[in-house]
Amino acid sequence: MKSLRYFLLTLGILVCFSTNYASNIPQIIHNGRLIYFAHTVIIKYKNLPGQNLLKASNIEGTVSKLLKDYNIESVTKTFSVENNDAQRIGLDKIMTINYSKDLDPLYAAAKMKELPNIEWAEPKYIRRIDFVPNDTSYNSTTQWNLFQINAQAGWDVSQGDTSVIIGIVDTGVDWPHPDLRANMWYGIGYDLGGLNGTPDNNPIEDNPYHGTFVAGVASAVTNNITGIASIGFNTHLMAVKAAREDMKDPTTGLPYIVYGFEGIVYAADHGAKVINCSWGGGGYSNMEQEVIYYALSKGALVVAAAGNDGLNEDFYPASYDGVLSVAATSFNDIKASFSNFGYYVDVSAPGQNIYSTWQPNTYTNGSGTSFSTPLVSGLAGLVFARFPNYSPLQVAEQIRVNSDNIDAKNPGYQSLLGYGRIDAYKALSNTNSISIRAYDIQFSDSTQGGNGDGNLQPGENVEVRLKFKNYLNPASNISISLQSLNNYITVQNGSFNLGSMGTLDSANNYSNPFIIKIADNVPYDDTIALKLNYSSSNYTDYQYASAPVNSTFKTQSSNDISLTITSQGNIGFNDYPNNTQGEGFRFMNGSNLLFEGALMFGTSAVKLSDEARDAGGLAKDTSFQIVDPIQMTNKADINLASIEGHTIFNDNGSGADKLGITTDLHSYSFNDANNKNSVILNYDFTNTTNADISNFYPGLFFDWDLVEGSGDSDIVNYDNVGNLGYVYHLGGNPDTYVGTALISSDQYGFWAIDNPVEIYDGFSHAEKWQALSSGIGNASAGPTDISEVTSAGPFTIPAGKSINVAF
Repeated sequence: MKSLRYFLLTLGILVCFSTNYASNIPQIIHNGRLIYFAHTVIIKYKNLPGQNLLKASNIEGTVSKLLKDYNIESVTKTFSVENNDAQRIGLDKIMTINYSKDLDPLYAAAKMKELPNIEWAEPKYIRRIDFVPNDTSYNSTTQWNLFQINAQAGWDVSQGDTSVIIGIVDTGVDWPHPDLRANMWYGIGYDLGGLNGTPDNNPIEDNPYHGTFVAGVASAVTNNITGIASIGFNTHLMAVKAAREDMKDPTTGLPYIVYGFEGIVYAADHGAKVINCSWGGGGYSNMEQEVIYYALSKGALVVAAAGNDGLNEDFYPASYDGVLSVAATSFNDIKASFSNFGYYVDVSAPGQNIYSTWQPNTYTNGSGTSFSTPLVSGLAGLVFARFPNYSPLQVAEQIRVNSDNIDAKNPGYQSLLGYGRIDAYKALSNTNSISIRAYDIQFSDSTQGGNGDGNLQPGENVEVRLKFKNYLNPASNISISLQSLNNYITVQNGSFNLGSMGTLDSANNYSNPFIIKIADNVPYDDTIALKLNYSSSNYTDYQYASAPVNSTFKTQSSNDISLTITSQGNIGFNDYPNNTQGEGFRFMNGSNLLFEGALMFGTSAVKLSDEARDAGGLAKDTSFQIVDPIQMTNKADINLASIEGHTIFNDNGSGADKLGITTDLHSYSFNDANNKNSVILNYDFTNTTNADISNFYPGLFFDWDLVEGSGDSDIVNYDNVGNLGYVYHLGGNPDTYVGTALISSDQYGFWAIDNPVEIYDGFSHAEKWQALSSGIGNASAGPTDISEVTSAGPFTIPAGKSINVAF
């Protein structure tokens, strides 16, 4: 299964509000491939506070005074489950916060997740149904999909068991349907969404949408002289309606899957052994991954669609660790044109022109990974009945390793459609299956040829250390080889003999780790992509592993200050607003005090280059391009800097509005008593054009949060005597002060910012220019969530010449 993968959340610029907040229907935000509720953030506490603190009236003391600015309306437990598994995984610590402030949840979550007692914070994602309508009429090859997966031979081995339940988490199921009713779980199921968000105990579809079709593919009543046959045969169905009638995708008219992961919890808690998710979307969610772990702990396997975008991109929940993910094939095992693909896919199954049950009491055709997925779920139900002692992951591996390889039929998609197309007979009849998986993958440069700083860099040797588990039958003479899928990565030591492993045994390669070599010319922010090849007697398999390499940011930490410097003008973090790439700004090994930092410069509101948040507020401007990436050098002479950072970048990212400036940054840390609590950022700005550049203002933007994750009650002032801007927290807890000063000239500029009023909605070039060029223009702000810009100028840079500006 998919373990230890790296997730990147790509933020689009377009934000659309699809409904009126004044109505009873929650707003939905469309942000590129991301869809999520407005005015809602999901958080997980590290330590659960007292129950009385969950009330909105007491949230200020629980989370942060920052939330006062959000107009908190409610704080509720996301999941009402109370059992040992929920507490072990932490579902009881997950809360839903609803607020009325017009502030995008991506930004709000980025602030909240830095709070001391918050493990993570994120928007509440909404998922789409993976359905491609198809109205092909009935014909003699209607149920070709069952023949393609060898279902009839599989039924000769097992026709399933009524005690095995498949949870259909979807838009509801027409459970009175004559080809479904006899296979419904005795409790039928539950409706989490109702017509307008009010749950009820009747999970019937509000209209013919999707779920009834999915249920029929998974386990319509078979051998009843009615309608269709289904792979699940005797397996029973639990209908879990996770949609609501008043919230629909405007592009398809189909309901959103609003309560998909609440539905997974319901199905797992009520005895489902398989949980079918024929839906998904972009955007990794911590909450969703933890729900998957919870389902596994309850003995349930989640089977999910790879998606219908025709893309090689992660899709959730299919890409989560512990999920059996399914791509779609058409006739003759060819990849369906609409199907997503990628290393995260585990298996493929027919998904084009599928015939199944429809509401009311009818049948129709359809295509999509939505309908490949329940085919796999139905097979999983049979495998659970055939191997009743198997865990969910063992069932998943039994299906995966007994799939038929279809790479030869799909040039260009080799290994991107999973192990193969499922085969029911082999999955049910093969009692000698073997499946070895790496479940813990570590990359370390603490080896000969590496510098041991934890950053995988050009020219280094890197150890690849792995733990392995054999999920199925004992195996002997197991050998593993490592293959590079990246031209910049060379395998130096790529063979390991694992020997023998019994069922559920674990082992590792620590005694003889794989060694890879990173090329000197590896691109910036590249990815190490590796393929593990397994072989044993009558067994071959593979698995993928990856890690980031040649990162364009490093943390400067030698005195009392720890500060991340990037190669493209950002300070503190490299990936606003996620803030996962970097450590921010820390004093005396304390908590991070900085939410965002960036260089800005310009000669007008049009001719302005920067890497601070953009006019929309959910992404950053990208004006600077790397010339030389950041490097850190340790200095032996205490009279000089103990650590010196160095990077060069230009403003080519500004396109036609660029000034033609190349920036050479040297950052210095000192260990002597007078300077150990500061860092100097020394910029040389070179005019690379043939004309003088006049009215030039450079400056640094900082969004400080002195209470980690919260800027509320911070105050920023300008000291006209010391010529510096300084920030402190109202009440003195904490009692840390931070400051920014221009130290290279007396052409001082400063602009204090009230974040909720001025830049929660974004930071436009006009606002940035005002902050850079107004001298000591706005000397104070707060107590509130604040930012500040410390600047210099105006300067003239002659053609081909440089000026020096240091902070």
